[in-house]
Amino acid sequence: MSLSSNAQIAPVSHDIDDAACMAAHLSPDIQAGRPTFDTSVNSVTHPSGVTVYDDPAHPQRTKQLLDLISEYADVFTDTGFVNQPQDEWARVALKPDWQTMIPRHSRVYPLNPKNAAVVESTMDKLVQSGKATKTSKPTPLAFPVFVVWRTVGDKTKGRMVVDIRDLNKMTLPDSYPMTSQDEIMAMIAKRRAKYISIFDAISFYYQWRVHPGSRWAFTVNTPRGQFSFNCLVMGYKGSNAHVQRQMDTFLQTQEGAKGYCDDVVQADPDFHTHYKETRQLLSIFRHRNVSIGPAKSFVGFPTMEVLGRYVDGFTMTTTKEKIAAIKGMTFPTTLKELESFIGLVTWLRSNVPAFAIRMMPLQDRKTELLKTAPTDGHKDKQQRQRWTASIKITPTPEQQRAFDDVRDAIVANRPLHHYDETRKLFAEVDVSKNGIGAHAYHIHPDHLPLTGATCPLYAIQSVTFLSRTLSTAEANYWPTEMEMLGLVWILKKLRMWIESNRVPPVVIVTDHSAIIGLLKQPNISNTTAASAQNLRLVKAMEFVSGFELDVVHKPGKTHYIPDALSRVPSTNNLTPADAEGGLDAIFWAAHWAAAQQADDTGVDTAFVTSATFLSPTFRQRIIQGYDEDPFFSKTKAMLTANDNMGINAATLPFRMVGQLMYKNVGSDARLCT
Repeated sequence: MSLSSNAQIAPVSHDIDDAACMAAHLSPDIQAGRPTFDTSVNSVTHPSGVTVYDDPAHPQRTKQLLDLISEYADVFTDTGFVNQPQDEWARVALKPDWQTMIPRHSRVYPLNPKNAAVVESTMDKLVQSGKATKTSKPTPLAFPVFVVWRTVGDKTKGRMVVDIRDLNKMTLPDSYPMTSQDEIMAMIAKRRAKYISIFDAISFYYQWRVHPGSRWAFTVNTPRGQFSFNCLVMGYKGSNAHVQRQMDTFLQTQEGAKGYCDDVVQADPDFHTHYKETRQLLSIFRHRNVSIGPAKSFVGFPTMEVLGRYVDGFTMTTTKEKIAAIKGMTFPTTLKELESFIGLVTWLRSNVPAFAIRMMPLQDRKTELLKTAPTDGHKDKQQRQRWTASIKITPTPEQQRAFDDVRDAIVANRPLHHYDETRKLFAEVDVSKNGIGAHAYHIHPDHLPLTGATCPLYAIQSVTFLSRTLSTAEANYWPTEMEMLGLVWILKKLRMWIESNRVPPVVIVTDHSAIIGLLKQPNISNTTAASAQNLRLVKAMEFVSGFELDVVHKPGKTHYIPDALSRVPSTNNLTPADAEGGLDAIFWAAHWAAAQQADDTGVDTAFVTSATFLSPTFRQRIIQGYDEDPFFSKTKAMLTANDNMGINAATLPFRMVGQLMYKNVGSDARLCT
């Protein structure tokens, strides 16, 4: 084909990275998944970074689209704030009793020199770009900041994050509805679209001004002083509704266009119409000064080649993906995993003909293995878990056939319901050392207002099943971090459903009561709890605070589906072993003015080692102190219980060496005294 001189041919593959997606939607860059294309789809990468469909049958169309992107190249750069009248700038509506919720102390998180440098650089850029101003008057609220790090290639980059959870608790909800996936798909179907373009705004929340009367509510404390944001802040729960309202206004006269917050879809029945409407859409972006991210924008793709992948990437609507978590399960490797699988399929056995007969080889194997259990194995729950987890299984051909048959029968016969935004949404999640498992569902109207923790099986109307494996970093999380990882992951996966649901709050069911306790803490930054010093949990709780949720507890023994999916996760969703931890990436790709710091700080360092010996008397005093100190006594008990968990044991930040307790700090171990 003939191309304009400023275009280059390049195969394009856009795969969704779970760790990257974990960050999504806490910030402007964050979304609940992206459209995915494989290299079998012809594409051209414009110099700006926009991906354009390369139509082999109509090369002139490709050239037209490339020239169109060149004409509007300024739209794909940072042009500052969106153009809108001041009376439409974002305002914060506080609850009547918000003053009673003000934290007793306004604090600054301690930052080491490296983190402080990131904060200073970030604030300098925000001030220079007009997105933040140093305060000159008293303000009743101010929020701490911290820094998250991510290694990309051979460089480590830092990003400043605002802990704004307290503001979310004080703010009235905005009832403006988010566009649902069904509305977008209905628009595409109604227009009988054969061409689709998708545009993704860059750091969208930071393009929207906050009204001067509300800027005091976005005040942060930093080592360099106090600053107020002039733009929306990531994590603020009112950001989505405000942006959706404004984008709906911008697009109200645009044919075939619909936006979900910072994603805009243009769909048309023929190329001529699509070219005309896409030009008009880009004109709106230019007129309103909306900055679009080129790397996540795709132009002119035909529906037949893109729509299926788009639906799968944008949310979970195809039955294939909904049931893939079960379909991808492989034969259990331990007795514990076999028990979990049997519990799962027994719970889902409705509509499976001759279920008991099909299950006989697996039930017989389970019974046979249990006969070899220690005589006192059922008296101690943890001892039984360790034993069942230690018993390895190699299936016979008959057992493998039975497993495949039952699994496939569940997939083929399990009735799935469409997600309905007018009905209450429930989701249950569990995490093990093997992976994360989750189940989203509605409850039959006749059984409401039961919660997901008490609802009978026959009232459950399954919508989707989900699972994924853990990376090596995630497998080293301690138990509460693991469970929080599962909660964050399912919120990210279901984000579009949660935000479009019209019957809040969405109910999340967990068997980990510590998660509920953490989420109920009114102000973790002003506590002395160990969790307050754990930035992974702080970041995760800030993420969760942006959703309207009711998190309830369900006993682990009845938590069948997510438990089984987490212990025998689908082979269709394997997380790379070297992927970074999901909680470590929550706020990545988040801030427009992020400082990018290389590992090389230019500071010369030397390593000095000293050997220290403890006298027997002093050593005994330390050991005795562990039992007398409330914190260390609880930590010691937790470590003992964790050691008894066998395969389910987590890697904790503390460990016992003999009778002495050490805290793991990076690659070092520090004695606890």
